[in-house]
Amino acid sequence: MTAAVSLPRRPHVLSDLVAGSAVRDVLLVTAGAALVGVLAQVSFHVPGTPVPVTGQTFGVLLAGAA
Repeated sequence: MTAAVSLPRRPHVLSDLVAGSAVRDVLLVTAGAALVGVLAQVSFHVPGTPVPVTGQTFGVLLAGAA
């Protein structure tokens, strides 16, 4: 007697919401580039250092997670 094993469902991600592979890819690349571009304009000045910290790294992480 063999027990049936059910695999867990794949979690939903942003790319599952847009139909079509070419349209989805273009939309996600454009949205990711826009997100990184907007967050690169946000900067925080850290006391004691001349280099500001930008939100660009956070934007890249969000685009990669999508």
